[in-house]
Amino acid sequence: MDQFIRISHWLPIVTFCPVNGIPDFLYVTVVFKNQFRELYSVRKEFKRFQFSKCFMEDIADDLTKIFPDAVQVTVRLVTGRHIVIVRK
Repeated sequence: MDQFIRISHWLPIVTFCPVNGIPDFLYVTVVFKNQFRELYSVRKEFKRFQFSKCFMEDIADDLTKIFPDAVQVTVRLVTGRHIVIVRK
């Protein structure tokens, strides 16, 4: 039976939109299949984007490179109005 491990965080990450400079409050989730990952080490990687000027798509792409074994990476605005999902 497959086991999925989903890692997220409870405080939003603050980034800035490169187009208009307005702050974005983001939640990031990474899902691993049949593989245990240490919670703190994964969430620590999320913080590297804190206060950066970047697109949500770039964060999702970077996380797929940081965690090549992840089966899904999700980046969404705190309101849930914009969501980027990368599935493998």
